[in-house]
Amino acid sequence: MDARGFCIWICTFQIPSGWAGDRYGPHRALTLAILFWSTLTILMTLVPLAGGNSSWRRFAWAFAVRFLTGAGEAASYPNANKIVGNWMAAGQRGIGSSLLLAGAGAGGVLAPIVFAGTIQQ
Repeated sequence: MDARGFCIWICTFQIPSGWAGDRYGPHRALTLAILFWSTLTILMTLVPLAGGNSSWRRFAWAFAVRFLTGAGEAASYPNANKIVGNWMAAGQRGIGSSLLLAGAGAGGVLAPIVFAGTIQQ
């Protein structure tokens, strides 16, 4: 993704979700975003049924569900950083933001290890 595409992505989803966090509170905005993208993640398992026998329909459904999932995920960083800013002292906010980003990366590393046993039969 080039810089222009990245700017469009941020303006389209992160800025409005950050505004929602400022207007309605970051906890509420983040909770609704998590519920939204979690629901869409679950719905992704139904994409093969929605598309029928057409590969193009399945692709369109998968694209639409994944796009909306990403739109819901866009609310996570602006609102999580707002929560860090509200909870931590000014001198500790860098550490709080670093732990937030490290936790997101650690989740991607640890989840396959934790859930590998449930996948195997």
